[in-house]
Amino acid sequence: TKVTFPNAGDELVGIPPQNITFVIKEKPHPNFTRDGNDLKTTVRVPLNIALCGGTIECPLLVGTRKLAITPVLQPGTVKTLSGRGMPIKKTDGEKKGDLHVTFMVDLPSQLTKAEQADLARALKNVSY
Repeated sequence: TKVTFPNAGDELVGIPPQNITFVIKEKPHPNFTRDGNDLKTTVRVPLNIALCGGTIECPLLVGTRKLAITPVLQPGTVKTLSGRGMPIKKTDGEKKGDLHVTFMVDLPSQLTKAEQADLARALKNVSY
């Protein structure tokens, strides 16, 4: 994005004032990507919370918010938080876009034989 201020630059004798142009580059944010006025983020959910429910912390532009996770959260599920995105131009910041939160379920990196057996027993009769 370029912002130009016409005739606001140096004034030299016999030459009209110069323009000043600023080039604004958007830096990548560590937690969010932008899609117009909406923001997108991914939140990691531990397997036990994804299966049994609970709460997790979700980053916002300012602070965090606790989100309730209902039992059996599917990986890739998206929850939309209305009005938690970027301020919409020409509304003086009164209206904001949405924040789309994608949930990524964390799986254990390893399990003991006993943990495998316990999980196999616990999940044996689960319907899919």
